[in-house]
Amino acid sequence: MQFNAQAKQCDASRKADEIAAERFELALQRFRNGTISILDINTAQNERDEATSQYINELANYWSYYYNLRKDTLYDYIYGKDLDAEFDKIIDN
Repeated sequence: MQFNAQAKQCDASRKADEIAAERFELALQRFRNGTISILDINTAQNERDEATSQYINELANYWSYYYNLRKDTLYDYIYGKDLDAEFDKIIDN
């Protein structure tokens, strides 16, 4: 359940990151035009950085859940096959 919910959370964080990046670019243009202060551009930059950091954290959680699910079920969902190991080959090496 966490894995399925995390995919939606990643999408929401990605959208928030895109919006924050657009807001920063607009704020930067307005700053260059002299219509906003340095405090406003700093706020936009901090919000962009926070949104990017949040998105990266959500992606890390997604892959962590994915590999834990894969480990617990011993199933490779990408290739659609069971995970197994050839222990005789491992021991021989």
